[in-house]
Amino acid sequence: MNVSMPSRLVDILTNAPKRAVYENLQVLGCKSVKQSRSIEWGLANDDGVAVITLWDDCISRGPKDEAACDIPTAKWRADSEGSQVGKADRLIELLKVNVGKLVRGLICERRNADGTASIGRSVADMRKWLVTDLGQGNFRLIRQDRAVRDAAGA
Repeated sequence: MNVSMPSRLVDILTNAPKRAVYENLQVLGCKSVKQSRSIEWGLANDDGVAVITLWDDCISRGPKDEAACDIPTAKWRADSEGSQVGKADRLIELLKVNVGKLVRGLICERRNADGTASIGRSVADMRKWLVTDLGQGNFRLIRQDRAVRDAAGA
């Protein structure tokens, strides 16, 4: 588990009810998602709200102890092969159209076994994340605290 992640997110991920990834996506409004070994990096839920997969090793504490998730899509795309290229392209487009908007997050624990990544625990985050564009194919999602979320009407 990522120790640089804010402690409240570590607690949420550690104590989350044990659900399959597709079940957490359904909680986030992706009702048509079925059980699969493959995980989308980003998709729109049934209401058109973006749901982004947030890996625990990409989440860190911001200057105000808020959670921030850096998503280097340009690097991920360059490192991708096969079906991952399409996932990277879809994520880039989804993030571009959602800059300045609030999205949902599926937080996943990344486990590496024998050099291959796999998912440990996952949780449907009930807070929303603000998408910001850092340029050159890099994005930062900032988890919204209750006051910001309530003010935004989300």
